[in-house]
Amino acid sequence: MLFFYIKHYIDSHSKEIGILKALGYSDLKIAKGFSVFGLSVFTGCLSGYLMSFLIMPAFYEKQNDKGYLPDIPVNFNFILFVLLVILPSILFALISLALACNAQLLWKVTGHDTCKPSYLFGTIHLETSKYIDSVPGLRAAIANVDAVYGEVQMDSLTDNDVMMRAVKNLIAPPDSTIDKLLTKEEYQLVDSVVNSYFMGMISLETLSKMKPVVLSSQLSVMQMKKYFPEQLGLNDVIDVAVQTAGRELGKRIGGLETIEMQINMLYGTPLDVQAQELVNFCRMDNDIISFSKELCDAYHAQDLDTLEKLFLLEEVGADEMTNEIIEKLAYERNRRWMNTITETIPRESMLVAVGAGHLVGKDGLIELLRRDGYTVEPVTLK
Repeated sequence: MLFFYIKHYIDSHSKEIGILKALGYSDLKIAKGFSVFGLSVFTGCLSGYLMSFLIMPAFYEKQNDKGYLPDIPVNFNFILFVLLVILPSILFALISLALACNAQLLWKVTGHDTCKPSYLFGTIHLETSKYIDSVPGLRAAIANVDAVYGEVQMDSLTDNDVMMRAVKNLIAPPDSTIDKLLTKEEYQLVDSVVNSYFMGMISLETLSKMKPVVLSSQLSVMQMKKYFPEQLGLNDVIDVAVQTAGRELGKRIGGLETIEMQINMLYGTPLDVQAQELVNFCRMDNDIISFSKELCDAYHAQDLDTLEKLFLLEEVGADEMTNEIIEKLAYERNRRWMNTITETIPRESMLVAVGAGHLVGKDGLIELLRRDGYTVEPVTLK
């Protein structure tokens, strides 16, 4: 029970942990503050142990008022003192340190055939560029590598030819527009959510020619903009900032996939599946807001364990469809990206900045690299 209390206490102070990290405090310095739990356990155990010397003689005498039991003197036992007081105190102090130290977004990759250290950095794609200075060691990592990679090379987003080809993939066929894919009740639900975020300026009828997943993405952006304006930026994102910082230092900039590949992956799923995902998004509007707040808090605290649970939908429950989505959007791409990463790091070091969800899980980049023989460890500042 005490373990869960400590975990809850640390989780509830995730924002403060994030602020301390932004100020440059190392994981160890932050964790030392939580070792007070060990002192609390020591105080409680010691008090109980000392009280037993006062209570036990009277208690034993009361229970043995007829003299059936032999007289047993109460003596100090060092072994019992260690087992009942010292060890529990050390144990819970270490648990507190471990729980507080688990926060990390920046990881170093060494060993196997690396030419020199490379790095993984987890982002949230709508986080502002200012956060680049909130991760201790990130700018130093950018300065020390030969190349900086993102999911896509952000320069490609300004290529007119690329964007024109991408736009064509966003429009639904005439016989599969949103109004034809949804029932009357589903259409009314989606229309009400669209009106709530666009404040009546744009109707669902105007947007119905889009593929459903395009509308889902747009609603998600509007949702983030409405509820997290101080945290999330739409044009000034951290993914761009990382690549810009690398370019300013003369690093080679690359992408693990092209914008066309992302468009085909995100918008190439069957339209009936996209429509159902859009309806589910609208039905869970309030839940998603709460979920997004947890996600932002965990990210700012650099709490990768909590991020993993949220990305894998453990907090809201994952069904067969969501597991398929996770496989397609995260794990399949991770395995494909591994080809580029493992081909690059023997000849030049690289910093790979991708969504934090790609770092975690059984087929996250951290575990995939470890299974290939690389040493992957969090970057810590002493």
